[in-house]
Amino acid sequence: LDDSKIKINEIIRKYSYKMDSVRYDTDEGVEFFNSSELAKKERDYQMSDEVDIIYPLGLNITDEANHCGGAPTPSVNYLLAPPKHGKTTLLYHILKKNLARGRTSLLCTIEIPTKEANRKIYAGYSDLEYKKIVNKTLTEAELNHYIDSINDFENKYKDQFYMLYSSAGLTVKDIESYILSLRKAGIVIEDVYIDYLTLLNSVDGNKRSMVEKLMSLPKEVREMSQRTNTRVIIP
Repeated sequence: LDDSKIKINEIIRKYSYKMDSVRYDTDEGVEFFNSSELAKKERDYQMSDEVDIIYPLGLNITDEANHCGGAPTPSVNYLLAPPKHGKTTLLYHILKKNLARGRTSLLCTIEIPTKEANRKIYAGYSDLEYKKIVNKTLTEAELNHYIDSINDFENKYKDQFYMLYSSAGLTVKDIESYILSLRKAGIVIEDVYIDYLTLLNSVDGNKRSMVEKLMSLPKEVREMSQRTNTRVIIP
């Protein structure tokens, strides 16, 4: 039995190494530090004028965990749950909270068309039932409140909230191109919301199988986050 455990551990190590080799290209920068070097880096940071700002992510459970206070920029933050368990609803909740904190945000919707995604955001902002909004069964008072909420959202976030959608699908490169185009216009995107990971198209068109795609996309998203200096929140 002990020999079997050793062999199983060896197989796991070899498999993990091969998976990492496939997932991460060899030209990706690798840094290695010993404990003394790491201690020096942190002492130097504390004595410098540099400040790494961490903003609340929008979830109490993560913002309070380990006194971290949120998520740094750049970073990629995944929302994981089984299908039909509210990942998109949670994504919109985080978006709403971060807009209220003044974060300039880009929502990249792939599964849900723009009209539907926009209504869901307005429903959350107005605290009205989405189904009643779609079916136009709001009372007169609710309708007036809904229109007022839309106007308030537009005025409050007109220079802060943007949405990207393509019926043909999006690649990480598409998203990055729009972020850089907005930057040229003086609009600096801070948070990127992508709904959702497995619907993204890989930049590498040769990634035909789902396994290859899922191995490639996290790396592509992480590199985009670093190049654009953004926080990515993605189910």
